[in-house]
Amino acid sequence: TLTEVIAHFTQNEPRGEIVIVLGGKEAKNE
Repeated sequence: TLTEVIAHFTQNEPRGEIVIVLGGKEAKNE
């Protein structure tokens, strides 16, 4: 979860570039 990610990087400094993509539920209207 996002909370876990924040907690992880609060304790462990990010190395390099970190990209977090948050996507909504994909709608399948085909």
